[in-house]
Amino acid sequence: MPVALAALLSFILAPLVQWLQRAGLNRVVSVLVAAVLALSVLSGLTYVVGSQFYSLVQDLPRYEENLRAKIRPLRRPLGDGLDETARTVKELADELKPPEQTARGQARIPKVEVVPPPPSVMDQLRSVFGPVLAPLSTAGIVLVFLVFMLLERDTLRERVIRMSGADINRTTRALAEATQRVIRYLAMQTLINSAEGALLTVGLYAIGVPNAMLWGTLLLVLRFVPYLGVWVAAAFPVALAVAAFDDWRHVAMTIGLIVALESVTSQLIEPLVYGRQTGVSPLALLVAAVFWTWLWGPAGLFLAIPLTVTLVVIAKYLPQFAFMGIMMGDQPVLEPWERYYQRLLARAPEEADEVLEESMQNGTPREAAERVLIPTLAMTERDHYRGMLNDAQRLYMLAHADAALEELFHVSHVSRAPAGPAVLCVPVQGQADEISAAMLARVLAGSGIAARVLPSTLSREALLERVAHEAPSCVFLCAFPPSGIAAARRLCRRIGEANPGLPIDVVLWDLPEVPERVTRQFIESGARGVFTRLSEAAAQARPATQAAKAVQPVE
Repeated sequence: MPVALAALLSFILAPLVQWLQRAGLNRVVSVLVAAVLALSVLSGLTYVVGSQFYSLVQDLPRYEENLRAKIRPLRRPLGDGLDETARTVKELADELKPPEQTARGQARIPKVEVVPPPPSVMDQLRSVFGPVLAPLSTAGIVLVFLVFMLLERDTLRERVIRMSGADINRTTRALAEATQRVIRYLAMQTLINSAEGALLTVGLYAIGVPNAMLWGTLLLVLRFVPYLGVWVAAAFPVALAVAAFDDWRHVAMTIGLIVALESVTSQLIEPLVYGRQTGVSPLALLVAAVFWTWLWGPAGLFLAIPLTVTLVVIAKYLPQFAFMGIMMGDQPVLEPWERYYQRLLARAPEEADEVLEESMQNGTPREAAERVLIPTLAMTERDHYRGMLNDAQRLYMLAHADAALEELFHVSHVSRAPAGPAVLCVPVQGQADEISAAMLARVLAGSGIAARVLPSTLSREALLERVAHEAPSCVFLCAFPPSGIAAARRLCRRIGEANPGLPIDVVLWDLPEVPERVTRQFIESGARGVFTRLSEAAAQARPATQAAKAVQPVE
């Protein structure tokens, strides 16, 4: 614990040491000046708290009558019941006591009492100075560690880089980000806590609560403790207001002041200043606070957030600690389409719709389709191809994706477009390809390009006849790999042979990139280009057709 405290203080004082060195002081003098300054601040804070606390202890006897007066009305309605309960418990305890062994022929067993010897001088000194020596010795150890950490800062950093086993670049970036996050959090939190503590001091002084500076200082310190610190700090002035005033009006004013200050600070000031971007999830902060408190007591509460932030940053850069970043980080660990797919697998369509709605709010329908629906269809086809989804599960996923497509674009399946050349979107095989073809047609319609969709149930001969009958400006073959690649290549060749000069483009959905070999094979089969995204296909279709402002699926 002293090492962790010293490390935290070294994070805070390192910029000051560097500034003093740039001002012309050497490393040793700069470290000593920074350490003395930190010790002076902590000593002054301790003196203020101590003097205020001593004044409070001196005044406590004056508040006894007020407390009795406030407790008496609360006790009166329950007084008879409480007295009766206490009497019953006492009688039961007497019944359970063993009888004294005073039977006939036996004498009462005398009681033996061990009287300790009078305390020696050392015992008396230990009882007086013992509670003070423990924290002073800890503070001394922390100070020694702090001085040496600041003096050996460069050497320690090099040893951490070597010990991590990672490359220099990655570890250096991890150390820099951890330092920046911790310093930024502590600086902003200190500024906010100081402002709220000062306002609380002024407000309590105006209300008339005794020792207002003590409670403002206590709030400044305890707000570093996540979640619970502010309310622990608030309990003391409220309790004192109950004891110090004859009425309840001052108590209500004290509670209102604290709630108002904390509401404004937590809901407005903190998100505005640093947006709570510690990089740690709220649940992880709570677990960390419990763990470090269990390990190191009250000091663990103050170290919980800096230590946890540091661990999360280390997990970001070092793969062997990646599990900590997943468990404790505040960033989503699943992509939107992965969340959508998982909700459908779990048969939770309402939650899946919420994911899609969130994606729609953060972008256009085309972007939501590319981020969520296309990858979901691709994963459905891959899992079915590998035998991880049965036919019933696959049909359920496709049916929900088809319904989501209707909701996403708000366009009817059957609508009429002006006659004339149009882009023809052709599914290569199966329902998933047909849904993707309909999706492409609707994106093209949004760009003012007339588009038609052929059903996936057509035979190859019927499909060739429909293409010849439609006389489209160009054809897009829509397929999901891996099973659709070979079928798309065969269909591309047959359409090209039956319709010489017709531009044919292939869309292989959700591939990171099309391998050069696959592209070459499609070009040899008569394709003009191979694409993987809706936006790429829409851009390719514009030069190939005249503008039209309707979607016209083929029945």
